[in-house]
Amino acid sequence: MTKDHESALQHLALILDSLLENKPLPAESIDYAYPPEWTPLVDSCQRLQNAIDEFNAYVLALSQGNIDVEAPPRKNYLASSLKHFQAQLQHLTWQAECITQGNYNQKLDFMGTFSEVFNTMALQLEFREKQLISQQDSMKRVFDKLDPIFIVETHAGTNNAETILYANQLAQERFHLQEQTHLMEYSATLPQDIAQLPRDGTPMEFPDAENTYWYRITSSYFPWTTHHENTLLFQCVDITTQKRHAAKLEQAANTDELTKVLNRRAFEFSATHLWEACLNTSKPFSVLMFDLDYFKRCNDTYGHQFGDLCLKTFADILKKVFSRSSDIVARYGGEEFVVALPFTPGDMAILLGEKVRERLQETPIPDPCDNSLDVHLTVSIGVTSPIPEPHYPLNTLIARADQALYKAKEDGRNRVVFLEMETG
Repeated sequence: MTKDHESALQHLALILDSLLENKPLPAESIDYAYPPEWTPLVDSCQRLQNAIDEFNAYVLALSQGNIDVEAPPRKNYLASSLKHFQAQLQHLTWQAECITQGNYNQKLDFMGTFSEVFNTMALQLEFREKQLISQQDSMKRVFDKLDPIFIVETHAGTNNAETILYANQLAQERFHLQEQTHLMEYSATLPQDIAQLPRDGTPMEFPDAENTYWYRITSSYFPWTTHHENTLLFQCVDITTQKRHAAKLEQAANTDELTKVLNRRAFEFSATHLWEACLNTSKPFSVLMFDLDYFKRCNDTYGHQFGDLCLKTFADILKKVFSRSSDIVARYGGEEFVVALPFTPGDMAILLGEKVRERLQETPIPDPCDNSLDVHLTVSIGVTSPIPEPHYPLNTLIARADQALYKAKEDGRNRVVFLEMETG
């Protein structure tokens, strides 16, 4: 071996050592001139270096999670086993994606211990999802037994600033909220009327969509999930029974038990507000006082039960004649009744009074002593109808209508008498 060949072998050994140990080549070996007959050997070393560089880049990309990296060409046999490994990683990724979509039937059998861990994880995830769904179903069954509740997420600065995240079954039925299948699903936007309720925990009474049920609703901040922290819990306590009971008590307190029209106290309260409305708009306010003629004689002759029947019959006539929502009909005491007609001039009040008088006179009431006979009642009526002034309070109007009533009595009964308000 010549000295040149020995030197060439030393340089080739340095090149191989640098490939095997990943060391940089010495500077003197980079530009070394090999004998011509060594060219094939030098070229093979260069190809080996290129193959190792491709292999290292491929391994680095895979180790960094780039499982879609392009593999080295097929002639690079060093990477052939890694290509199979890359295909396994891609299949594993697909299986993991299936699991995230709820398909827990994915199983591994080609990665040894990792396969066992992966398969155990899939089974545990499936079990925990079933357990969570079961717990949600249990919670739903519990919540559905409660008064209406719903969870609302608020979005400041946007239109439709509230979104319902959850509503139990009763809330869905009573407030027409969209049904949902899971507690975490979005359901519907908050109805406008509920959206206007205060958010400071102040209890508010509120009806359902059909005004069939009443609720006392309170709201309080309630962190629903880590993704929905700006949420409110609306709790609705059914107070329908209390409202109905209160309404009955109020009706009993304001209604004459026998005739079912307002009593004197309720009349004065309601009429005062309407009198003030006519005062503010300079509209006429008519008052009619009614007194059944010879009612005491009727009571003494036929008995109090017949007297009660007469009062109820007359009250029914008043309610039919004075049927506007603003008309106020009341029993003022004994056989006396009073009617207030806001925004009604005197001539119209007189006509309506005459209508009542005629209807009563034409209404037969069976004689309790002789079924073949009928009793016909008459009524005297006093009317006044000023445009309210501050010096004409409501009690002054009632007193003036009462004076007109007594004049009707003095003039022979069964008539309507109108008196203007006194001036001065």
